[in-house]
Amino acid sequence: MECAAFVNGKEDTVTKDKWSPVNSFRSFVSSALNKGLSEIISKHAKNDHPIVEIGSGIGYVLSESLSPKTIRTQPSHAECQLLSKSISEPIYKTDIEGIYNCLLESGKKIPLFFAVDVFDTLSPSLRKGSFLQISQLQNTDDRILIMLDTNPCLDVTIEHLGSLYPEHAIFPYYPLTNDPAKFSVIIVPIEYVQHKPSQSELLEMINQESMAIMSGRVSQMQYGLHQLQKKFDLKVVNLEDFFSEQVKSELVQAGYKADVYYHSSFTTGDLPKGLQEIKQDLVYKPVTDTATVRQWCLTDEKLLSSLNKKGLSLPKHFNEDFLHSIRAQGQKIFGAEILVIEATKT
Repeated sequence: MECAAFVNGKEDTVTKDKWSPVNSFRSFVSSALNKGLSEIISKHAKNDHPIVEIGSGIGYVLSESLSPKTIRTQPSHAECQLLSKSISEPIYKTDIEGIYNCLLESGKKIPLFFAVDVFDTLSPSLRKGSFLQISQLQNTDDRILIMLDTNPCLDVTIEHLGSLYPEHAIFPYYPLTNDPAKFSVIIVPIEYVQHKPSQSELLEMINQESMAIMSGRVSQMQYGLHQLQKKFDLKVVNLEDFFSEQVKSELVQAGYKADVYYHSSFTTGDLPKGLQEIKQDLVYKPVTDTATVRQWCLTDEKLLSSLNKKGLSLPKHFNEDFLHSIRAQGQKIFGAEILVIEATKT
């Protein structure tokens, strides 16, 4: 495998962090995200066994105990360059096929693979092929951890969804209130619409509708879609759930059983400069939400209900004494949520 130290020896090119929109939101809660990732991975790491990260990304770091035994890989030359500037560990320039060929030839088995915001960028056929390759590098009860801290890749996920409903149009579908909600789309029979948006038009529409919701506005299109859904009982698809079920099916075909769950972690600290307008105690980032990052009072029923629907809750020590302590220090609580698809080889 090609190490990033060698990659950096090549002629420099102008690189752009394609994850900058995601990382701008991650930055609010990066300490909680880093803690959560380390908690999930450490739970399944085996002593003295290497861990392989597929498609290492920017915007998060691993704990000091995990970093030395993690083999980090990234197929993109530009991403390798960016990563090598932020972490000290070597980055190997290779894709899943490269990992497969290298390890299969050596005969080594890897008990734990993990990926953050990677497998959602692959088409279903490529993803299934990757799972089949990884399965040959693992023994029974070894694991793959597939994690998301943001939307499943919209263009890939919506393209696949559209292929399942060729005689329908897809539109973003938001609640009429600004309550916490996973991102969803509505499937509309083509005879009910004047124009079926192309994929690029749909992605632009999602961006515009998201900005409207985040600013507290509801578009006339959303009112119309809600009326249409109520009248004809149209199908509404949550993208997180759709992606999770699709990946579970692909993993079963590759010889794994899979569990899907949410994990949340919390840290405390000072607010970043320029965010003095945050008055509540908690700054929280779900996997997907209409507002992406919100501030909350810890007793808000909407927050507690949203967490409960995902099998989550606030830590028990978040009581009045704890709040008094962090308020006295001028600090806030930061929370981050991760969707985990945990696959175990059968």
